[in-house]
Amino acid sequence: RRYQAECGGRIHAATSGRILSPGYPAPYDNNLHCTWIIEADPGRTISLHFIVFDTEVGHDILKVWDGPIESNILLKEWSGSALPEDIYSTFNSLTLQFDSDFFISKSGFSIQFSTSVASTCNDPGTPQNGSRYGDSREPGDTITFQCDPGYQLQGQDKITCVQLNNRFFWQPDAPTCLAACGGNLTGPAGVILSPNYPQPYPPGKECDWRIKVNPDFVIALIFRSFNMEPSYDFLHIYEGGDSNSPLIGSFQGSQAPDRIESNGNNLFLAFRSDASVGMAGFAIDYKEKPREACFDPGNIMNGTRIGTDFKLGSSITYQCDSGYKIIDPSTITCVIGVDGKPAWNRVLPSCSAPCGGQYTGSDGVVLSPNYPQNYTTGVTCQYSITVPKEFVVFGQFAYFQTALNDVAELFDGEHPQARLLSSLSGSHSGETLPLATSNQILLRFSAKSGASARGFHFVYQAVPRTSDTQCSSVPEPRYGRRIGSEFSAGSVIRFECSPGYLLQGSKAIRCQSVPNALAQWNDTVPSCVARFKLYCYFKFHFLSVPCSRNFTERRGTILSPGYPEPYGNSLNCVWKIIVTEGS
Repeated sequence: RRYQAECGGRIHAATSGRILSPGYPAPYDNNLHCTWIIEADPGRTISLHFIVFDTEVGHDILKVWDGPIESNILLKEWSGSALPEDIYSTFNSLTLQFDSDFFISKSGFSIQFSTSVASTCNDPGTPQNGSRYGDSREPGDTITFQCDPGYQLQGQDKITCVQLNNRFFWQPDAPTCLAACGGNLTGPAGVILSPNYPQPYPPGKECDWRIKVNPDFVIALIFRSFNMEPSYDFLHIYEGGDSNSPLIGSFQGSQAPDRIESNGNNLFLAFRSDASVGMAGFAIDYKEKPREACFDPGNIMNGTRIGTDFKLGSSITYQCDSGYKIIDPSTITCVIGVDGKPAWNRVLPSCSAPCGGQYTGSDGVVLSPNYPQNYTTGVTCQYSITVPKEFVVFGQFAYFQTALNDVAELFDGEHPQARLLSSLSGSHSGETLPLATSNQILLRFSAKSGASARGFHFVYQAVPRTSDTQCSSVPEPRYGRRIGSEFSAGSVIRFECSPGYLLQGSKAIRCQSVPNALAQWNDTVPSCVARFKLYCYFKFHFLSVPCSRNFTERRGTILSPGYPEPYGNSLNCVWKIIVTEGS
């Protein structure tokens, strides 16, 4: 028996038939609200089999209820072009409701229905991306469900067939298997899937996965499939437990490595999709594997590390910052330890500011013991500083703080019997010291008061013996020129800028001699900036000079504000060039 393709209706006591969208096989109309009620004889149930299904995805929706709508047992709802699976009632009636919006229409649907005598529960089916155990459907029978790796069970893993009067149904409803958005994974192996995989992932998702395996293992990621919207959707992978860990890589489009291995036992994966297109996504296997490398040994305080390879046989070398001396051997090597696992062959070295020592070279740093921590009391430290013979020593305390009766003395030579250049106690940070007369000085620090403080940071450098009468050389400013090449005491250097630039700073600087110290320029070297760079003036409040100008000269240069530096934000500049008529 065939029913007309009308918008809704009531079908009573028919054992089979067909439900068609209005106008089928022509496209259905917009703004429809159609309800079909199928009623079978008591003791019978109804099944639906979909022959054709095509509606506007997300907008034109078919819903099916077990019994009347008032029962509130919504079995399923569909839209799009995927052919739905068969559906079964537990009552002797089914209700179908179809709603279309005001815009696009499609070819609609053709659904075959049939009725049968109820004596067992309906076949609950097998969830997509899952499996089930058990086939018997008599009252009291149970069926257990399990999802494939990477999918999570939505609902209970076990259902039971229940008979209530003439109705047979599963309690609770059969579960589904879903590729979830994020999670914590701790097993030795597993699968990570983009949300809804293998269907396209939804827009606007932020999903985080944390993988943690046994501490003696590392993690291998194997990419089975990868397809994301280029430049907009990303998978970020971090070496550690969160997004503050080092980034291994950010992947997009269809370009992803075949395999990634961690250095430790933690990985953090962050998936981000924008608000537009969703694509097939990704399927990634992970598994733990025995470490073939040592763990990251980390950095040391007051030092740097050379080397990033932690595999067996590789070495890492540490260096101390200026002023510090290395304690213990500076190089460690990854070897097989006594437990048969990769391990570093020795403990990490440390960097310490020593009490005294020999310092050479053209420049360097001398630190009080334990700097920047407080120095040890009851010690006397002597630091011998030697620069190349053709130079003399110039020194300065970048930081200086001692207890009141603890003294740092600087001698103009290699012995304490040499001329005393300076004796300091208390706080004197930034103190410029008299220029030495030779290439050697001695710094003696006496901490005998019983009190303690942070100490000192002393910087030295080799300077020419004429440095008390000769200033340092002066470079030409960028986009300008220097006038004068004499740098002796009393000399004057002048500066000019290229067309289109303005001089910022002094037009001239003079070399001045300083008693017992380096000769110095009386001002800093100026710079040349683009003519239309913004300047701020104030008269109780700040004003900005506009970046626009009228030009009347016969020739000239126009530069963007701040050129060659990047121009500022929120600018609106207009330049007008006006010349005489006929030009």
